[in-house]
Amino acid sequence: MKRIRVGLNVWDVAYAFGSVWATNNTAGSVSRIDPATNRVVKTIKTGPLPTNLDVGKDTLWVGSNTPTEQNVYRIDPATNTSTSVATGHNRPSGIVVTADAVWIANGDDTVSRLDPATSSVAAVVKVACGRSRARRRATARSGFRIRTRTRSP
Repeated sequence: MKRIRVGLNVWDVAYAFGSVWATNNTAGSVSRIDPATNRVVKTIKTGPLPTNLDVGKDTLWVGSNTPTEQNVYRIDPATNTSTSVATGHNRPSGIVVTADAVWIANGDDTVSRLDPATSSVAAVVKVACGRSRARRRATARSGFRIRTRTRSP
């Protein structure tokens, strides 16, 4: 195994477009790695705290874990450039790409559906919060931890 130096605090890694991509959370960038040479061929600036990434038809999508950030980042692998795309919601960190949408899990208990053709938000869905205020108080008093999980159908 060979160690490859990239940016600070790698958060997520993916293989696409003939390269390995790594989000450098602390450095605010994404490294593009050539798997044939095990070298970083390009470091692409994004916004602060890039997190999860997923691959679309001709684009790499990157989330942000900054509490006040409201942008995701669209990386064009042909030009190695990053474009910010506004979501209107804080901490858009989770990214899942389907054939016709980019789904974004936001830090304000919403999920945004982004149209990749227009780079605009097509819908926002409010999802249940992990714990209500009453449950938080009960948890604090009892010392028990409550976890929520989602299951795939």
